[in-house]
Amino acid sequence: MLDMRDVTGMDMNVVDMLKVHAQKAEIFCAAETDRLFVHLAPTTVAQKIAGFAVRSWEHVPGITHRIVRTEEQALQILGLRETSISALVQQQV
Repeated sequence: MLDMRDVTGMDMNVVDMLKVHAQKAEIFCAAETDRLFVHLAPTTVAQKIAGFAVRSWEHVPGITHRIVRTEEQALQILGLRETSISALVQQQV
């Protein structure tokens, strides 16, 4: 889960962004299992930035993204019973 609740904007540096994408490809595309990324993006700005990230992975097999507005939605997609991140963090292992 990518928690984007505190995102207020984005500084577009294309060179740095391409470097990050190259690193992501090395890390995630080598995996033998599918990957699920849930973007917790409650604001319009966070939703827009999450959309950029999702579109950058559109044609990569084995990578699934979901963008949601609430903690409860994010945790539900991940198959967790908790309805908040704080409840999840407080849970004893």
